[in-house]
Amino acid sequence: MEKQQVEQTAKSFESQVREGKTERFAEQLHNMPEADRKAIVQQIKADAQKSPDFLPNLTFTDNGELKSSDSYGNSDRVDHETKSTHSEYDNGKLKTIDTNNFNGSKDHYSFDPNGNQTSNDKTSANGDKEHDVYDPSTHKQTSAHIDFANGDKEDDKFNPNSGNKETSDLTHADGSTDHADFDRSGSVVLKSHSKKADGTQIDAIYDDKTTDPTFVDVTAPTGAVNHFHYDPKTQTLQQLPQR
Repeated sequence: MEKQQVEQTAKSFESQVREGKTERFAEQLHNMPEADRKAIVQQIKADAQKSPDFLPNLTFTDNGELKSSDSYGNSDRVDHETKSTHSEYDNGKLKTIDTNNFNGSKDHYSFDPNGNQTSNDKTSANGDKEHDVYDPSTHKQTSAHIDFANGDKEDDKFNPNSGNKETSDLTHADGSTDHADFDRSGSVVLKSHSKKADGTQIDAIYDDKTTDPTFVDVTAPTGAVNHFHYDPKTQTLQQLPQR
Protein backbone atom coordinates (compact mmCIF):
# COMPACT_ATOMS: atom_id res chain seq x y z
CA MET A 1 0.00 0.00 0.00
CA GLU A 2 1.38 3.40 -1.05
CA LYS A 3 2.11 6.05 1.62
CA GLN A 4 -0.70 8.31 0.41
CA GLN A 5 -3.19 5.44 0.55
CA VAL A 6 -1.98 4.52 4.03
CA GLU A 7 -2.58 8.09 5.21
CA GLN A 8 -6.04 8.25 3.61
CA THR A 9 -7.09 4.88 5.02
CA ALA A 10 -5.80 5.84 8.47
CA LYS A 11 -7.84 9.07 8.41
CA SER A 12 -10.95 7.13 7.37
CA PHE A 13 -10.46 4.67 10.24
CA GLU A 14 -9.84 7.52 12.68
CA SER A 15 -13.16 9.10 11.65
CA GLN A 16 -14.92 5.79 12.36
CA VAL A 17 -13.37 5.57 15.82
CA ARG A 18 -14.34 9.17 16.66
CA GLU A 19 -17.91 8.36 15.61
CA GLY A 20 -17.98 5.37 17.99
CA LYS A 21 -17.71 2.77 15.19
CA THR A 22 -14.67 1.09 16.71
CA GLU A 23 -16.07 -2.39 16.17
CA ARG A 24 -16.33 -1.75 12.44
CA PHE A 25 -12.77 -0.40 12.43
CA ALA A 26 -11.47 -3.53 14.17
CA GLU A 27 -13.13 -5.83 11.63
CA GLN A 28 -11.94 -3.88 8.60
CA LEU A 29 -8.41 -3.75 9.99
CA HIS A 30 -8.47 -7.51 10.59
CA ASN A 31 -9.49 -8.22 6.99
CA MET A 32 -6.43 -6.40 5.58
CA PRO A 33 -3.06 -7.99 4.74
CA GLU A 34 -0.74 -7.86 7.75
CA ALA A 35 1.75 -5.49 6.08
CA ASP A 36 -1.00 -2.99 5.30
CA ARG A 37 -2.42 -3.30 8.83
CA LYS A 38 0.92 -2.54 10.41
CA ALA A 39 1.51 0.48 8.17
CA ILE A 40 -1.94 1.91 8.93
CA VAL A 41 -1.53 1.30 12.67
CA GLN A 42 1.81 3.14 12.63
CA GLN A 43 0.12 6.08 10.90
CA ILE A 44 -2.74 6.09 13.42
CA LYS A 45 -0.24 6.05 16.31
CA ALA A 46 1.69 8.93 14.73
CA ASP A 47 -1.51 10.98 14.30
CA ALA A 48 -2.51 10.25 17.90
CA GLN A 49 0.86 11.45 19.20
CA LYS A 50 0.42 14.77 17.44
CA SER A 51 -3.02 15.25 19.06
CA PRO A 52 -3.33 13.14 22.26
CA ASP A 53 -7.07 13.89 22.63
CA PHE A 54 -7.71 13.24 18.94
CA LEU A 55 -8.73 9.58 19.44
CA PRO A 56 -9.76 7.26 22.25
CA ASN A 57 -6.86 5.29 23.70
CA LEU A 58 -6.19 2.35 21.34
CA THR A 59 -3.80 -0.59 21.75
CA PHE A 60 -2.76 -3.03 19.03
CA THR A 61 -1.19 -6.49 18.79
CA ASP A 62 2.25 -7.00 17.22
CA ASN A 63 0.63 -8.02 13.93
CA GLY A 64 -1.51 -4.88 13.72
CA GLU A 65 -4.82 -6.14 15.12
CA LEU A 66 -6.87 -3.89 17.40
CA LYS A 67 -6.46 -5.21 20.95
CA SER A 68 -8.39 -2.71 23.08
CA SER A 69 -9.98 0.72 23.20
CA ASP A 70 -10.74 3.09 26.05
CA SER A 71 -13.25 5.86 25.58
CA TYR A 72 -15.57 8.21 27.41
CA GLY A 73 -19.24 8.18 26.52
CA ASN A 74 -21.37 5.62 24.75
CA SER A 75 -20.53 2.45 22.83
CA ASP A 76 -22.68 1.21 19.95
CA ARG A 77 -23.20 -2.01 21.96
CA VAL A 78 -24.26 -0.28 25.21
CA ASP A 79 -27.77 1.12 25.52
CA HIS A 80 -27.01 3.76 28.16
CA GLU A 81 -24.60 6.63 28.70
CA THR A 82 -21.37 5.63 30.38
CA LYS A 83 -18.66 7.43 32.31
CA SER A 84 -15.96 5.30 30.69
CA THR A 85 -15.84 2.25 28.43
CA HIS A 86 -13.05 -0.33 27.96
CA SER A 87 -13.42 -2.79 25.07
CA GLU A 88 -11.28 -5.83 24.22
CA TYR A 89 -11.04 -7.35 20.72
CA ASP A 90 -9.82 -10.65 19.30
CA ASN A 91 -9.27 -11.30 15.58
CA GLY A 92 -11.29 -8.25 14.64
CA LYS A 93 -14.29 -9.18 16.79
CA LEU A 94 -15.50 -7.64 20.01
CA LYS A 95 -14.64 -9.87 22.99
CA THR A 96 -15.61 -7.92 26.13
CA ILE A 97 -16.83 -4.48 27.21
CA ASP A 98 -16.42 -3.03 30.71
CA THR A 99 -18.26 0.16 31.60
CA ASN A 100 -18.27 2.51 34.56
CA ASN A 101 -21.63 4.27 34.67
CA PHE A 102 -22.58 7.68 35.99
CA ASN A 103 -24.93 6.17 38.60
CA GLY A 104 -22.06 4.24 40.20
CA SER A 105 -22.93 0.90 38.62
CA LYS A 106 -20.66 -1.26 36.44
CA ASP A 107 -21.29 -3.60 33.50
CA HIS A 108 -19.23 -6.42 31.98
CA TYR A 109 -20.40 -7.65 28.56
CA SER A 110 -19.07 -10.85 26.96
CA PHE A 111 -19.26 -11.89 23.29
CA ASP A 112 -18.69 -15.11 21.35
CA PRO A 113 -15.97 -15.42 18.63
CA ASN A 114 -18.44 -14.02 16.08
CA GLY A 115 -19.06 -10.88 18.13
CA ASN A 116 -22.53 -11.92 19.36
CA GLN A 117 -23.36 -11.06 22.95
CA THR A 118 -23.52 -14.03 25.33
CA SER A 119 -23.79 -12.41 28.77
CA ASN A 120 -23.87 -9.23 30.81
CA ASP A 121 -22.74 -8.95 34.43
CA LYS A 122 -24.07 -5.91 36.27
CA THR A 123 -23.03 -4.55 39.65
CA SER A 124 -25.19 -1.77 41.04
CA ALA A 125 -23.97 1.04 43.25
CA ASN A 126 -25.61 -0.59 46.30
CA GLY A 127 -23.99 -4.00 45.71
CA ASP A 128 -26.72 -5.90 43.79
CA LYS A 129 -25.16 -8.31 41.27
CA GLU A 130 -26.96 -9.55 38.15
CA HIS A 131 -25.85 -12.11 35.55
CA ASP A 132 -27.82 -12.06 32.27
CA VAL A 133 -27.41 -14.71 29.56
CA TYR A 134 -28.23 -14.18 25.86
CA ASP A 135 -28.81 -16.51 22.92
CA PRO A 136 -26.07 -15.54 20.42
CA SER A 137 -28.21 -16.61 17.46
CA THR A 138 -31.43 -14.74 18.33
CA HIS A 139 -29.70 -11.99 20.39
CA LYS A 140 -32.47 -12.39 22.97
CA GLN A 141 -32.06 -12.77 26.73
CA THR A 142 -32.63 -16.31 28.01
CA SER A 143 -32.02 -16.02 31.77
CA ALA A 144 -31.11 -13.72 34.62
CA HIS A 145 -29.73 -14.39 38.09
CA ILE A 146 -29.65 -11.61 40.68
CA ASP A 147 -27.93 -11.62 44.07
CA PHE A 148 -29.37 -8.69 45.99
CA ALA A 149 -27.32 -6.91 48.61
CA ASN A 150 -30.01 -7.70 51.22
CA GLY A 151 -29.56 -11.47 50.73
CA ASP A 152 -32.50 -12.05 48.36
CA LYS A 153 -31.94 -14.00 45.13
CA GLU A 154 -33.90 -13.94 41.88
CA ASP A 155 -33.85 -16.30 38.88
CA ASP A 156 -35.76 -15.37 35.71
CA LYS A 157 -36.25 -17.38 32.51
CA PHE A 158 -36.97 -15.79 29.13
CA ASN A 159 -38.24 -17.08 25.80
CA PRO A 160 -35.11 -17.30 23.57
CA ASN A 161 -37.07 -16.29 20.45
CA SER A 162 -38.97 -13.30 21.83
CA GLY A 163 -36.88 -12.34 24.85
CA ASN A 164 -40.06 -12.07 26.94
CA LYS A 165 -40.02 -13.26 30.55
CA GLU A 166 -41.63 -16.67 31.12
CA THR A 167 -40.99 -17.39 34.82
CA SER A 168 -39.54 -15.68 37.86
CA ASP A 169 -38.35 -17.26 41.11
CA LEU A 170 -37.49 -15.11 44.11
CA THR A 171 -35.85 -16.51 47.26
CA HIS A 172 -35.82 -14.15 50.23
CA ALA A 173 -33.16 -14.02 52.92
CA ASP A 174 -35.70 -15.36 55.46
CA GLY A 175 -36.25 -18.52 53.36
CA SER A 176 -39.61 -17.53 51.87
CA THR A 177 -40.06 -17.95 48.11
CA ASP A 178 -42.17 -16.50 45.28
CA HIS A 179 -42.73 -18.08 41.86
CA ALA A 180 -44.58 -16.42 38.95
CA ASP A 181 -45.58 -17.60 35.47
CA PHE A 182 -46.08 -14.90 32.81
CA ASP A 183 -48.15 -14.62 29.66
CA ARG A 184 -46.59 -14.56 26.18
CA SER A 185 -45.91 -10.82 26.42
CA GLY A 186 -43.82 -11.37 29.55
CA SER A 187 -45.56 -8.50 31.33
CA VAL A 188 -48.67 -10.10 32.87
CA VAL A 189 -48.57 -12.67 35.67
CA LEU A 190 -50.92 -15.60 35.00
CA LYS A 191 -50.34 -17.56 38.19
CA SER A 192 -48.11 -17.46 41.22
CA HIS A 193 -47.02 -19.61 44.13
CA SER A 194 -45.58 -18.21 47.36
CA LYS A 195 -44.23 -19.95 50.43
CA LYS A 196 -43.81 -17.86 53.55
CA ALA A 197 -41.13 -18.34 56.16
CA ASP A 198 -43.70 -19.91 58.55
CA GLY A 199 -44.69 -22.52 55.95
CA THR A 200 -47.88 -20.85 54.74
CA GLN A 201 -48.39 -21.33 50.98
CA ILE A 202 -50.39 -19.07 48.66
CA ASP A 203 -51.43 -20.05 45.12
CA ALA A 204 -53.10 -17.48 42.90
CA ILE A 205 -54.56 -17.37 39.38
CA TYR A 206 -54.85 -13.97 37.68
CA ASP A 207 -57.10 -12.43 35.05
CA ASP A 208 -54.86 -11.78 32.04
CA LYS A 209 -56.86 -8.66 31.09
CA THR A 210 -57.35 -6.91 34.45
CA THR A 211 -54.32 -8.57 36.14
CA ASP A 212 -56.52 -9.02 39.24
CA PRO A 213 -56.32 -12.35 41.13
CA THR A 214 -59.41 -14.44 40.33
CA PHE A 215 -58.79 -17.36 42.68
CA VAL A 216 -56.48 -17.62 45.68
CA ASP A 217 -55.77 -20.70 47.79
CA VAL A 218 -54.07 -20.24 51.16
CA THR A 219 -52.60 -23.38 52.71
CA ALA A 220 -51.70 -23.11 56.39
CA PRO A 221 -48.65 -24.92 57.86
CA THR A 222 -51.14 -27.42 59.34
CA GLY A 223 -52.39 -28.32 55.85
CA ALA A 224 -55.76 -26.54 56.17
CA VAL A 225 -56.76 -24.82 52.92
CA ASN A 226 -58.85 -21.66 52.54
CA HIS A 227 -60.22 -20.71 49.12
CA PHE A 228 -60.84 -17.14 48.02
CA HIS A 229 -62.44 -15.49 44.98
CA TYR A 230 -61.75 -11.92 43.91
CA ASP A 231 -64.84 -9.67 43.82
CA PRO A 232 -64.21 -6.95 41.21
CA LYS A 233 -67.04 -4.80 42.61
CA THR A 234 -65.59 -4.52 46.09
CA GLN A 235 -62.03 -5.20 44.89
CA THR A 236 -61.55 -7.59 47.78
CA LEU A 237 -60.97 -11.32 48.22
CA GLN A 238 -64.08 -13.19 49.38
CA GLN A 239 -63.64 -16.50 51.17
CA LEU A 240 -65.42 -19.40 49.53
CA PRO A 241 -67.10 -22.27 51.36
CA GLN A 242 -64.91 -25.24 52.10
CA ARG A 243 -64.89 -27.75 49.25
